[in-house]
Amino acid sequence: GENMKTKLVCARLPEEDLKIIAQRTQEEKIDQTKALRQILALGLRQYRLERAVERYAKGKTSLGTAAEEAGLTLWEMMDALKEKNIPNPLTREDYKQGLKNLQKAWQ
Repeated sequence: GENMKTKLVCARLPEEDLKIIAQRTQEEKIDQTKALRQILALGLRQYRLERAVERYAKGKTSLGTAAEEAGLTLWEMMDALKEKNIPNPLTREDYKQGLKNLQKAWQ
């Protein structure tokens, strides 16, 4: 939100990146700081996903933890893994057992 705690950070950016930021400010009619935050947020979401997928693929984290790290649901994480051709860790039996567990929980 707009009331978040912030800290001033200085960075040197290539001219091409500055052009993209300027373009965003004009198109969205927002200031440069807001444009940069929006662009950075998009990149950070992608970075979080890539990092979580990589950690999962290397066996450094579980599927659930990878989903948390990426900010995704378990199903969204499984879709992301499928898109990257990383095998789904859950078998048909896992799904059946999950359904049985849900049925027990609702009784």
